[in-house]
Formats: sequence, C-alpha cells, structure tokens
Amino acid sequence: MTGKILFSHEGARSEDALDRTRPFVYEGSLLLPDQTNDPAREITNSITIPREIAQKLRRINGKFSLTEVKAGYKNANVFSRRAKVFDSVNRVCYLRYADGTLQVCEFKGTRGSNYSALYPALAELLRREGFEERADGFAVPDDRVDLLVDLVNEVFRMQEAGELRLEAVDEVDTMTFPDGRHYYFKAYWRPAGAGTAPQEAAADAEDIPGQVAQIRACIRRLAGAGLRCAGREQLEEIQQAAEQLKNELDIVCGVCRNGLDSFDRARQLGL
Repeated sequence: MTGKILFSHEGARSEDALDRTRPFVYEGSLLLPDQTNDPAREITNSITIPREIAQKLRRINGKFSLTEVKAGYKNANVFSRRAKVFDSVNRVCYLRYADGTLQVCEFKGTRGSNYSALYPALAELLRREGFEERADGFAVPDDRVDLLVDLVNEVFRMQEAGELRLEAVDEVDTMTFPDGRHYYFKAYWRPAGAGTAPQEAAADAEDIPGQVAQIRACIRRLAGAGLRCAGREQLEEIQQAAEQLKNELDIVCGVCRNGLDSFDRARQLGL
C-alpha cells in the first residue's frame, strides 16, 4: 500500500473498485462513549465469564463492549481507550469463556469488521509468553489472566507511545448495508520505524473535505436508521449518538471561532 489511509463508513461498491493508492478502511458509526452507564460496557456484567475472572479483566486500560443475548450479556470486544466507535481500528481482541478457560480471539460474529487491528501486536506478546495457541486464538488458564491483562495494557501503551503504526494491508474487508455490500482494505498496527509517527495521528489535519464528507455520510445514515427504526431502545441509542456528534461539532466550531478571533487580533497588531 502506497497511499494514506482514508477512514470511511462507506466503501467501494466492488472489490475491483478498491484503489491501493487511496486505501479505504472501514470506520464505524456506533459510538463507544468514554463515560457511560451502558451495562454492555461493564465486563463484570457478563453471564458467561466467571466473576473472579471478570474482576481481573477490569484492570484492562481500555473499553469493553459485551455481546447481548436474551439471557443477558456474554462475551467481550476489547478496545483501546482511543476508540470512539465500534470498528476494528482500535480493537485488540474478543474474549469469551468456554471449556473452562478464557479464550482470546481476533474477532467473533458479524458485528463490525472481521478483524482487530491491534490483535497481531497482542498475539506476538502472547506467543513470547508461551500461551497455548489454537486455530482461532489463544487459551488463557485462570492463573495467567493477570499476565494477559498486563500484555493487553502493554499493547495499549505501545499504541499511545507511537511505537505502533497503523498500516493498510492488501487484504479485503467487507460490510453489508441495506444498499448492498461495501468493500475496504484491512489495516493493522505494526511496529513503527525510528522517527515515524502513527499514520492515524499524522492524517488528523489532512484531507479536511474528505473527512467532512465522511461526517455527512454518517449523519445521513443516522437519519436513515432513525426513520426506519420502530423500537424505542434503538431510537434512544440513535438520539444519544446524534447528540454526542452535535456536541463534538459544537466544540470544533468553538475551537475554530477562537482561532479566527486570534487571527483577527494579530492582524490588528500588524502581524
């Protein structure tokens, strides 16, 4: 891949339409707030992970999103703290408890993209520590859960310290929407070279028209989901997402307004 990553909710409409010089990577629209009373964010609410194990997992310096079934909440998607939406870019793994052991997988099910961008970094640390590797992930005995937590936190530390760089790879990711299937490239966090900043951070101030287009596409999808939705719970979720988006856009407007005021004052001084 030679181009800068373009994060987008909407992808190419066919695999042939993907452009390796402008790699699209899926960006989710379901928000993961930093602070929330949502029970799906609390690992101890899992009905399948033993409570003593869940208590240890609470030390993870990240965010959880539990899968929901009729009986309650079960398995956990694990994200770094910088995750704002439910997608693969800042997800490290999927945790479930089965056959008497905690199992660490890259992903499960159809919720979000079918990979976790931070998983290779975690898998490398798990191999170094001799964890049992299976076809779909790693087995973590109860007496090594604390070590797993330390390794997950180490991956998050590496990400924040700029020791990992997000790179698009030549692997296709797909998402299915009401208007059909969309295609993207996958991206993984790799060890960064000396003096190299993470691509995600470097891209923040670039391609503003493209980023605005992505925000507008997200707003259209939220509006469409609200029109199609018949259930109160989902409508409340969409409303919460829209209000948070509005609040964040208000902050952006305030920052720009203050910047323009500073420019005007500098001009008055002849600067």
